[in-house]
Amino acid sequence: MSIYLRYLHQESGIQCSELVRRYPQYSPRSIYRHAKKCVGEKVSAKKRQNTGRPRKLTSRDERNIIRTVHKLHNESSCFSSKRIKSEANISEDVSCRNVRRFLSRKGYRYRQARKKGLLTENDKKRRSKFAKNVLKRLKQEFWTEGISFYFDGLGLYTKRIPIVKRGQVVQEIGERLERV
Repeated sequence: MSIYLRYLHQESGIQCSELVRRYPQYSPRSIYRHAKKCVGEKVSAKKRQNTGRPRKLTSRDERNIIRTVHKLHNESSCFSSKRIKSEANISEDVSCRNVRRFLSRKGYRYRQARKKGLLTENDKKRRSKFAKNVLKRLKQEFWTEGISFYFDGLGLYTKRIPIVKRGQVVQEIGERLERV
């Protein structure tokens, strides 16, 4: 539409006030602006000149941040953006807020710390060792005939002793594990 308005005004000699009456759907200021431009001038020549403020974090910094988050996550479950920044060797002119905004953009969110921490590699090894030990020591019949699960909120009971307290159930299971 811009080129058409230029042509009508400059080549055909139609006044801008006449163009305003012909095209009431456009604002008069827009019609005047487009009609007065030179015919050879591009429409969007100035749009890409100012792309905004340059980013503080470079692509290398962003990769270092992601790598540092994975490394710190394996070490502990709690760490701050300040620690991420120092571990990733980010320059001092980058604020912690920029680091948090980048992590948020990549899908990392702040989670409230819990009482129960994350499993470490040592915990995983100990759990698998315990599970293998239980599989060796206990027979399949113990799990199918020796323990019952009730969904009434009272927990698990052994089939041989139907009415007992919770502490007695735990003692019974511990004694059976020792016998086997």
